[in-house]
This record gives sequence, C-alpha cells and structure tokens, in this order.
Amino acid sequence: MSTWRIERLHKHDRKVFDCGTEVLNEYLAKRAGREQRKRFCTCFLAISNETDQIDGFYTLSSSSIALDDLSPAVQKELPRYQDVPVARIGRLAVDRQAQGKRLGGALIGDALNRVLNADIGCYAVVVDAKDDKAISFYKHMGFEPLQDKPDVLYLAIATAKNAFNL
Repeated sequence: MSTWRIERLHKHDRKVFDCGTEVLNEYLAKRAGREQRKRFCTCFLAISNETDQIDGFYTLSSSSIALDDLSPAVQKELPRYQDVPVARIGRLAVDRQAQGKRLGGALIGDALNRVLNADIGCYAVVVDAKDDKAISFYKHMGFEPLQDKPDVLYLAIATAKNAFNL
C-alpha cells in the first residue's frame, strides 16, 4: 500500500504544512487555492495515509519555452516553432516530517504521469529551481538546465517515460 495519496487541492487544512521555506508554506496556505480557481495552475497534494495531513504538494500549469533556450542538438530534433510547448511545475515542496522519504520524486513522477496522459502536445516538463539544493535535486531526477538559464531545468517527456517507467 502506498504511503500517500495524491489529491487535487480542495478543502484541506493547509496551515499546518511546514517545508522549512516560509514562502512555500505561505503560498500553499494563502495563494494556491486562489490561483487554482483562476486556472493559473492546478495544485496537487500528497496526503499521508496515516495522518491525513499534507506531506507535500506541487503545482502544474501549461507554459512554453523558447526553442533557442534548448541546446543546438535538441533544437535539430524539434519542429522549427519559436516556442516549445511544456508543462511547468511551478512549486514543489515536502513537509519537514516527510523529507528524506522520496516524496519529492513521487510528486515529480505523479506530475509526469499526468502530463503524459493529457491529450495535449507537450514536449517537456520545466521547473524553476529556487536554489542550488533544488538544482541538485532536479538534476538527480534527470532534468537538464536550459542553455543560458541554469536555474530553469527541463525533462523531455520521451526521456521521462523511460526514466520513470511511465
């Protein structure tokens, strides 16, 4: 049995969540619901099967990146559009009590699976890493930085299918 279940944000108690980063705690508590209602993103929660508490969350939205931000080798393989369709994980956080239990990877796997099963064109999933620790985490998960933006990383859906067994 899985340790967590993933649910779309609804009427959950978000005030007890603490990932150790105040801006992410505040985002979940005060802004995630509003942004979801305005359709800027969808927020997904990892709910502990033991405690029914929020152990983690991520947001997912549609986006695009400039074709020129990808390496020349990747550009050669893609259609010659100015922008490349992507999904963006805008926020991702794990509660302090759940850190070190591989929940971050499970949240990324869930996001990739949702993107893969959506009937829309989407070349990759993109993340904006907030610091060196986040960059290291995403690289460990298989993401690669954009050419001139080391804090913006992407993972091609075709690569993700194999890496995450989707």
